[in-house]
Amino acid sequence: MPAEPTALLEELPQQQQRQEEGQPQSQQQQQQQQQLPKTWRQYYTEEELAHGWRLKLKGALGAPIFVLWYFALAALLGLLTAAVAGGGEGATSAEEVASPPLAIQILQAVLALFGVFAFVLQSVLLPPNKTDDIYHAQALIGSWVFLTRHCLTLQAVHLVASFLAGVLGSSFLARTTNCISLWMAGLGWFVTVQYFSLVHFNPEFVKTCAAKLARDPPYPLRTLCIWVHVFALPLAVLDVAVARQHGVLRADSSIIASLVMIVFYILFYIGLISTNFRATGYWPYAFLKELTTIGKWINFLVAQSVIITVFCLISWGLCFLPSAW
Repeated sequence: MPAEPTALLEELPQQQQRQEEGQPQSQQQQQQQQQLPKTWRQYYTEEELAHGWRLKLKGALGAPIFVLWYFALAALLGLLTAAVAGGGEGATSAEEVASPPLAIQILQAVLALFGVFAFVLQSVLLPPNKTDDIYHAQALIGSWVFLTRHCLTLQAVHLVASFLAGVLGSSFLARTTNCISLWMAGLGWFVTVQYFSLVHFNPEFVKTCAAKLARDPPYPLRTLCIWVHVFALPLAVLDVAVARQHGVLRADSSIIASLVMIVFYILFYIGLISTNFRATGYWPYAFLKELTTIGKWINFLVAQSVIITVFCLISWGLCFLPSAW
């Protein structure tokens, strides 16, 4: 009788390991491999598949936490904005928050859909193999070790909340999303630009993606990562430049408070991944392994802070353009 498919699936990772070690396969093993339906599961051991399910569970549990985290950050930014304004100009009153016209509501719905799409796409990527560094980096907090995951989740929440603000006529959601818009826009620019600057052409990342593309069936990880990261920047620009009333946005937000928030989140994230590194021995991004001295870390942090600051300032400049509504 031919071997059961389940048994073949369990045997295949061991066969692949023997191939990597230079041990030849028997003719029977080769025939069994040919009988096996070609699927991505054949490239994973049971341990790696279990790791993948744990990542999805941690991702699902973390999503509602990040909804609360978004509003906590918005509240903190609101306090900073009020402090900068000295309690004077402050945010707009409820009477000054107008419902957007239908065309803008449709645009906000489209932005929210694309934001959720990018978040979901990242959530369903195949898990890494045990030979990949990120397999170990994700051992404790899963994909939340990645700054991209933070930014895309917060952006999705932001765009959905912005859409609901217009549909429901909620002054609370309108003022909350206005307050945090400049900071969120800076993160959106950062996700897209820095992915292509630091990750997409990184030799270790390119090598990993090439290995996955050579599988049968091929797994186009590099292409999928483009889709995950490419929407953040245009979504950020359209949210600030088109989907909001610029006069109200300027009144509800503060560029100074947004820049302070940038420093806060950089320090928060560096503290998070440093703690994770102490626990796992692995960084979430390959290029971080090159930061071997305090001087290199300082230069890196200053450079990233300046980059996000520039993006945030560009977004602030957009809200001085004529408003679309």
